[in-house]
Amino acid sequence: MNGVSGSAGCNSYGGAFQYNAGTLTFTNLVTTLMACEESVNAQETAYMGALMAATSYQVNGNQLVINYPTGVLTFVNAATVLTPTVEMTATVDMTATATVPAAPTLTETPTTAP
Repeated sequence: MNGVSGSAGCNSYGGAFQYNAGTLTFTNLVTTLMACEESVNAQETAYMGALMAATSYQVNGNQLVINYPTGVLTFVNAATVLTPTVEMTATVDMTATATVPAAPTLTETPTTAP
């Protein structure tokens, strides 16, 4: 048996897998139980279900393609993917002007005693 581990999006998982002549099966898969957003939970459930239902695989160059009855999972070897470098520069104008309103004028109205 061989081991597998990774991230399903929010939770980590691990387990075992067997492969032979293009067939592939995952067993004893377990995940952590972190609280995740509902959409991520749904994604993880679908992903783990796909792994558990895996039937076959192919290696195409730097890709591992895992087939399951209702779809395909494709993994790319990150070590072979070229990541473009983007250099960003920004100029920020730190000068500011503000208009301060004039102080209000106070006027005094004398009161007379009755």
